[in-house]
Amino acid sequence: MKPSPVPTPKTCRSTRCGRGKKEAEKLAKWESVGKEIQDATNKYNADGDRSAKKAAALELELTTLRAAKEKLNREAFELARQVELGKSVAGQRKSKSSATPRWFPTPRRGAR
Repeated sequence: MKPSPVPTPKTCRSTRCGRGKKEAEKLAKWESVGKEIQDATNKYNADGDRSAKKAAALELELTTLRAAKEKLNREAFELARQVELGKSVAGQRKSKSSATPRWFPTPRRGAR
């Protein structure tokens, strides 16, 4: 069973009842509201797409910045490690140079 078409002034045969005019007004109102809803839907879908693209770009930037931060942290750690190694090497040199030579006899504890 086919649904009957919505009566419009063209399809309504009754001129006395005024039903065609009312139906046409209802249909026009329905279509205008539907168009407003569709326009709003399109607008919000476009906003959503823009926001999704912006979020993806920000995620990419965040990933890049995290990688750069990790690289800088590794470099700082490596430099600090080299400084500590340099300190310990300098400390060893200092202690070796100030130590008594091996050939020099060390005093015994009980000797007077």
